[in-house]
Amino acid sequence: MIEAVCSLGADLVATHVDLDGNEIDHNFRVEGSALVDAMHLWDDNFYVTHLADGWAQDVNDSNIPWVSSPGTRPHLADWLAFCLDLPQTETRRNVRHYSRRVLIDAKKAYAGSALGIVTQIADVFNSNIIQCTESVGTRMMHDDKGHFYLLVSK
Repeated sequence: MIEAVCSLGADLVATHVDLDGNEIDHNFRVEGSALVDAMHLWDDNFYVTHLADGWAQDVNDSNIPWVSSPGTRPHLADWLAFCLDLPQTETRRNVRHYSRRVLIDAKKAYAGSALGIVTQIADVFNSNIIQCTESVGTRMMHDDKGHFYLLVSK
């Protein structure tokens, strides 16, 4: 779905969080491959200080296949997965390692921006349903109750 939206050349807004905790909206355009320069997704100093090590660990962890692109030019789906991959069982208080606590806090700072991007992608997809479904080999179907769903062909 992300590639379908990106193939349309979608204009999106990401909210950056800087080292001082300030939020700054940043407009950018995604196209084709869905690879995005990191400067559009997060503040560079914040990334280097709080997220780069965590991103590198995820890229090198075979148990985390949803993050595979470099953090400096991530695939939009990887960025969303990374920002939204917050631990369910550990809280900041019960994590003993300082670097892990910092990573959890940093991901939380960007989770809202990631959810905003998901909402924008859904809106572009919904507004361009025919073009998006054709580009990924899907057909829009509906059941006898009038519910719509997408049938993906392999």
